[in-house]
Amino acid sequence: MISAPRGRQTHDVTNQAPPRTDVDEYRVNGPLVEAVAAFGAGWADAALGETGTLVGPLGFQVDAERANPHEPERRTHDRWGRRVPACA
Repeated sequence: MISAPRGRQTHDVTNQAPPRTDVDEYRVNGPLVEAVAAFGAGWADAALGETGTLVGPLGFQVDAERANPHEPERRTHDRWGRRVPACA
């Protein structure tokens, strides 16, 4: 965490949404639930619900951040300066 320089005060940020924790990420995603039902994937509803409750707790989210701390990098050229395909 970055702290303010010595002798300077900062402010509390109050306009941010609270952390999403202990949420069933599948059930709260209305469009996804509707699409699963509309396109005949209702057979997967129970498994998707289990996954939604698995990824919702704070502990899982912390572990996910620790597991992948690096942002994706776009590489347009290889080490010899040749352009690489867009899908690579």
